[in-house]
Amino acid sequence: IMCWMGFHEFRKASDSRTLPQVFEGATVTSTDIDGLILTGGRLDKVIDRSSTNSQDLQLNNKNSRFASAAEADHLSYAGAEYAFNKNLTGRYYYGELDDIYRQHFFGLLAVKPLGENSALSADLRVMLSDDSGAANAGKIDNQAWNGMLGYSLGGHKFSLGYQQMRGDTGYAYIDGGDPFLVNFVQINDFANADERSWQARYDYNFAAMGIPGLTFLTRYISGDNAEYSGGNNGSEWERDIELKYVVQSGPLKNVALRWRNAMFRSDFARDADENRLIVSYSLPIW
Repeated sequence: IMCWMGFHEFRKASDSRTLPQVFEGATVTSTDIDGLILTGGRLDKVIDRSSTNSQDLQLNNKNSRFASAAEADHLSYAGAEYAFNKNLTGRYYYGELDDIYRQHFFGLLAVKPLGENSALSADLRVMLSDDSGAANAGKIDNQAWNGMLGYSLGGHKFSLGYQQMRGDTGYAYIDGGDPFLVNFVQINDFANADERSWQARYDYNFAAMGIPGLTFLTRYISGDNAEYSGGNNGSEWERDIELKYVVQSGPLKNVALRWRNAMFRSDFARDADENRLIVSYSLPIW
């Protein structure tokens, strides 16, 4: 059994509930060539966040974006990441949800140091998705263009993101998982057909003030021009706040305490206000 996370370029296992989503399958990763990471694998079943038994993989059908929430026998994937230098990495992955859809991912990560305590960063992503196989489920046709630019100075980081959906349908991903989009946030994914969305984000690391382990973020995302079941030109927005502390020493070392607050408003989907209190601990086993 394996949590899907070396392959998050397409979608990743969701850890937003007490029991995380788990995929059954296998993945192989090679780092034999300096600077190059090769990954490939196959997933056959999923144990969802609200379940204890294995289920078939299923297409997410949020807001009735697709003709059906079809089930698949398996998902196959392969890809590569190559570090051209310490500040520039290119990524490509291909995945196919059996008889439902296939997806290409292209990505670029870049960092430009500006001095001892400041830098510019970029995270650019393109996902191209279309139908695959005889099932032709959902008549999937989506191109997701998204990216985030950031500027860091000491403990501060300011970021701006943009996300644009093109094609006849919304962004396709496995039900229950987290889509690898810059504007997928606490509640919403801003990934309806033709939707465009912007994000403004601020992060602060209190280590700059002598309090290591304490971090803060807030962000605001606004989307418009969304096509959805029964209408178009829909608009929506979300505001998130997160405060996190990781214990640095003593018997509780590495225990993390996190508070997340979100407010979501939409003129075509259900509004939501949410608070999450999370306690987590990572135990290294080798």
